[in-house]
Amino acid sequence: MNPEELRALHLRYRDLLEWDTAVAAQPRASAASSASHFTDRQLVSLEHAVALVSAGSNITVEVLSDWAPDAETASVRYRYFSVKSGMIVTMTKQAESWWYGFDAARNAKGWLPDVCFVVYVINKAFKVDRSLDSWGMYLNLDIGDEVVVKDKWDQGPWKGWARGEKRSTNGASTGLFPVSCAKQHVITVSRRDRSRSRQNQPRSRES
Repeated sequence: MNPEELRALHLRYRDLLEWDTAVAAQPRASAASSASHFTDRQLVSLEHAVALVSAGSNITVEVLSDWAPDAETASVRYRYFSVKSGMIVTMTKQAESWWYGFDAARNAKGWLPDVCFVVYVINKAFKVDRSLDSWGMYLNLDIGDEVVVKDKWDQGPWKGWARGEKRSTNGASTGLFPVSCAKQHVITVSRRDRSRSRQNQPRSRES
């Protein structure tokens, strides 16, 4: 990413940065009321999100799946915190697949794995031959479908595959798919317009 592209990204997220700077001085609200104020939503590639945070910017994202540290993770010296799907978290640091952020509504902060807020957007259709006995194990995916990954394998016979939940207005479906057919994104949010409901706000995409 060249300096001009990075500068353009900074300008695009200026309103988020201004809010992040002032958030500590604002009265604490409940998680539900805070989330309802975030109405402007946009898909941003994970690559761009990493570039922003690496350059010193903060990004505010929607949590897509529940996560809590297990006993082994919680016992180490680093600080973690639990999240639920639908929460809003502001990310300030990134180290490989772990991100440091805070939830202003709960006055909580710590490290989170990217699996709880990354969505895989399909850029190459994946179809399963229904004549196979195991076809029900897999997701049938079209370009533009969004999948929240629950498990991903980086080694062994299932290397390069993941088990995920396809987000759909017709109901969620869960199955296996090759991660090579998708690109990772995050859903960034801001408070540009509180008059529009969270559910009715369209989400634009950035590749």
